Amino acid sequence: MPETSLSPTSPATGVPRLDGVRVAVTHAREQAEQQTTLFESLGAQVFHYPCIEIVEFEQNDELDTALRAAASGKYDWLVLNDADTVLVLADRIKRLGIDPRSLAQLKVATISCMTEQYTQELLGLQPAFSPEVYAPEIVAEAMRLELGER
Repeated sequence: MPETSLSPTSPATGVPRLDGVRVAVTHAREQAEQQTTLFESLGAQVFHYPCIEIVEFEQNDELDTALRAAASGKYDWLVLNDADTVLVLADRIKRLGIDPRSLAQLKVATISCMTEQYTQELLGLQPAFSPEVYAPEIVAEAMRLELGER
């Protein structure tokens, strides 16, 4: 097993070097580009080991109904808790022929920086809230729903 070194720090980031460290990235390869680049720039050897496969539901009726309702202004908030959720929604919105701009009236909460990035890039929506630490209570408090909001 190679000897690892967590120092010296990288002058660009101040983060300890990862020379000799092997890192397994469990996201799908297409979602792991930023992580891979960061780890490799710090000297790590990266192995891709995707652990989750996202498959489409056979019945999308409820999701499709909710997306159409959101596009017509029947919802106030959209909470996106995972980057994969954004990928699925972007695909369904496209398949349904919904103009993503029709969702611009929604207040969006995203959980994680990757979810926030995908929301901006794939849906064209700017999150109103993205907590640094995810806890349902924090999201609920930040939303501060008024009577009648949904």
